[in-house]
Amino acid sequence: MLAIAGGKGGCGKTTIALGVGQALGTPTRPALVVDTDRDMPNLHRR
Repeated sequence: MLAIAGGKGGCGKTTIALGVGQALGTPTRPALVVDTDRDMPNLHRR
């Protein structure tokens, strides 16, 4: 499990999380990336 956090919006947390997920995932073992921001989730837009 890896958490990517920051206090400021718009600093690239979602972009970093997606990049790390793509780097760690493989075709046989995909990575699961979960957006836990209840106020402004935006992972579903990517």
